[in-house]
Amino acid sequence: ELDNSGVRMKPEVYKGLVKKVEKALRSQGLNNLTTKQAMGALDNMKDRIGDAPSLTEIDVLRKVANGVAGNIDGTEKALGARMVSEIDDFLDNVSPRALQNVDGTQATIGNVGKKYKAARNLYGRAKKSELVVDAIKEAETRASGLENGIRIELGKLAKNKRTKKFFTKGEIDAIKDIEKGNIAQNLSKFLGRFALNEGRANNILASISGSGVGFLVLGTAGAVAAPIVGQIART
Repeated sequence: ELDNSGVRMKPEVYKGLVKKVEKALRSQGLNNLTTKQAMGALDNMKDRIGDAPSLTEIDVLRKVANGVAGNIDGTEKALGARMVSEIDDFLDNVSPRALQNVDGTQATIGNVGKKYKAARNLYGRAKKSELVVDAIKEAETRASGLENGIRIELGKLAKNKRTKKFFTKGEIDAIKDIEKGNIAQNLSKFLGRFALNEGRANNILASISGSGVGFLVLGTAGAVAAPIVGQIART
């Protein structure tokens, strides 16, 4: 809706974002020769300096960075994740005064503020689903096994201040229950926090395999990610 109304980020504000991202990446080992994908994502952002990008256009840049975060190279992966985090933090804290109309005039603060808040709320729901799916995928790679991996990865979401903010207190409590209790039962309840009743959550787990723990014997976390992400994103 903000894009449709012609609202853009002021060029000087966007330039500040790019500088913030670059400083963070340089401090974490960004190198023109050894981290070419992260460098390319940063250059992509730099190419827009001087423009007044829309929030959708900034989200496209974020998606490019998120692609780097999926790299198998550990350094590239860390830099991509840092880039995404810096963009998210910036957008979470930016003032509506940082936005302008397409003609360059200051956007009306009250109206824009409400629309911006609504846009960030929508983003937060999408981000929450992304975090849960990524945690499940990461859990599959744990040498200690998928069940313990899920406890570890979901637990990290509840402890990290950058990810914790996307979850309600009830959802955080549900994650803590998964960490310390019966994983099948408590994961079912966790899914129930995302507008799924417990019976429906159990059906999802049961449909994935014949195991009472559902996906724990599936061997492919991506198969559990698809039905979960759709449910979470609608809440």
